[in-house]
Amino acid sequence: MMNDTKFQDILKQACELRTYSDKKLRKRYESLPIWHQNSLFSSNEIYKIRSSPFDERLSYSLKLKEIGNSFYNDKKYNEGNYLK
Repeated sequence: MMNDTKFQDILKQACELRTYSDKKLRKRYESLPIWHQNSLFSSNEIYKIRSSPFDERLSYSLKLKEIGNSFYNDKKYNEGNYLK
């Protein structure tokens, strides 16, 4: 039982340290527009598309829009949030 308490204390201190060290980053993140926050952590495929020529990005975006709209029309809202 004594080891569990020590581990919990260590874990708590680690969480507090991480929270403190991320404070500036979190403030910056929260100042970004919602659409930008949501696109920061995308799939690798999205990152590849972002560096593609405009025409490829546009066609990929339209494809995603069409898939997203079909999810929306079918009332499958959660599935539409995780398009790749």
